[in-house]
Amino acid sequence: MNFSPAVLLRALAQPYLPLALLIYALAMFLWLEVLSKTPLSIAYPVLAITYVLVPLFSYFAFNEQLKPAQFVGMFLILAGVALVGRQ
Repeated sequence: MNFSPAVLLRALAQPYLPLALLIYALAMFLWLEVLSKTPLSIAYPVLAITYVLVPLFSYFAFNEQLKPAQFVGMFLILAGVALVGRQ
């Protein structure tokens, strides 16, 4: 990938960049709040739920196809998070 100042300027000129940065900051503060109330050994595995939510979102929002193996993987992730959460 070629990196140049023009690429950086084009990225900074994207209209959704401020919104993306705001969402990122809110997510960071939410994560810090979660960590202040939950042991890391519980909170961090729950973060793996994003590996389930992102493919499902892409399926419904962008009509991306999901393969059977992805569903099996998502089920295993959810099962693992459920096991960790039972502690």
